[in-house]
Amino acid sequence: MAYRSLLAVPATSRKMVDKALASEADGVFLDLEDAVAPSEKAGARGDVIRAVREAEWRGRPPRFRVNALDTPYFYRDLVEVVEGAGGFLGAALVPKVGLPQDLHVVDTRLWELESACELEPGKIEVEILTGNWSAIAKTWQDEDEVENGDENKNHDESE
Repeated sequence: MAYRSLLAVPATSRKMVDKALASEADGVFLDLEDAVAPSEKAGARGDVIRAVREAEWRGRPPRFRVNALDTPYFYRDLVEVVEGAGGFLGAALVPKVGLPQDLHVVDTRLWELESACELEPGKIEVEILTGNWSAIAKTWQDEDEVENGDENKNHDESE
């Protein structure tokens, strides 16, 4: 979905969450990554669950941003929030995606959690905020060329 405005709000500040949700922003997401100190990350997951379940989202799908896949927080972020608020969630935002395999990991874990929580698979969307798009595009291009037998094709050739 394209947004004119998407507000990031620290999951640990219910006052800021309520203020953001009262705004006219197209979207709001509860941040577990940059806006939360490492010592507060475990408790912030409960803050996300409560805000997703209790706050007035005014027709916007509730979103939250997990910590990056290469951190010790990612797995518990996804598990605890989906188990606690999965039926209310609209999307999990994933930062610092560098390779297509990163998306596969998130999609697989989310599918497993949705199934375990008896949610419709695909109910919770995966949204990417940042990433190394040239590496992702190049990897997909290379995989397509190998599948089509074009692995020796010169990438600089004009077509």
